Amino acid sequence: MKVTKSYIDPSYTMYVCMAAVSLSSLLFYSNSSPFCSVLSSIFPPIFRQKFTMATWQNYSFLLAMALVFMANVQSQDAPPQGRCPADMVYGCKRVCFSNCDNLNSTRDVCILMCPIGCDCKEGFVFKSKDSNTCVPVSACKVSCPQHSTFIPCYTHSRKSCRTKDDPETSSGTCSPRCVCDKGYILSDEPDPRCIKISECPKITN
Repeated sequence: MKVTKSYIDPSYTMYVCMAAVSLSSLLFYSNSSPFCSVLSSIFPPIFRQKFTMATWQNYSFLLAMALVFMANVQSQDAPPQGRCPADMVYGCKRVCFSNCDNLNSTRDVCILMCPIGCDCKEGFVFKSKDSNTCVPVSACKVSCPQHSTFIPCYTHSRKSCRTKDDPETSSGTCSPRCVCDKGYILSDEPDPRCIKISECPKITN
């Protein structure tokens, strides 16, 4: 399965994920990178953090998720030759940012468990939420929320009021996202919207 490219740096939490999955999959599944690639797009703030024991303690749920994932993979038979169409791959199907209809989401966190099945190859998504046809991301007519623009390959983590002062970092993945226009930033609401940076609430100690 190939969901997104990940630049594995041993000093980052991606390394922890790889180690966790490897430990949980010795008997079942030898390739840990797809699971970690999925997690890197689901929880981008986690994978921006330097690896420390505190990081591992705070995010030890990665191991629990890895165990669930591996149990799911183990329960699936290996796909017979030709199960998926030529433009698809078999594995953990993306749920969020998976079709032209949901590329306009302003939520970066996706807590939905991915089903096992045929998914569009990298750089492609389903034409609609009800379609089984894969199209290039660039072919989607994405209607972004107000004050944002669609970028087919966004390689940074979208900033919000809470993270606006954090250093600019690359997410290590190419992701289709609606990005706030210059002078705007995502609010910290459950359904984030692009607001003027000056409208961010003042942080008090």
